[in-house]
Amino acid sequence: MYGPTLKGKNIILKPISLKEAPTFVNWFKDENVVKFLGKQHKGLTLAKEKQYIKKMKKNEEQIIWSIYTKLKMELTLAAPTCTR
Repeated sequence: MYGPTLKGKNIILKPISLKEAPTFVNWFKDENVVKFLGKQHKGLTLAKEKQYIKKMKKNEEQIIWSIYTKLKMELTLAAPTCTR
């Protein structure tokens, strides 16, 4: 499910979106990013990431936020899944 946008003093949490999928795919190609995540991201493609984001939109139990810094308004990371 897509949760609300949450704004703090220095960061903004936004629900993940399809337009961010290329950024996520690039992150998961970086061994330093995924070394503690297991192998579930190995071979991730843009199509698979977009499918995952669409699936998460329909999930009523979990929310994943993207974290943006207010200073640069750039995507910093995707927060772990939050379960209701």
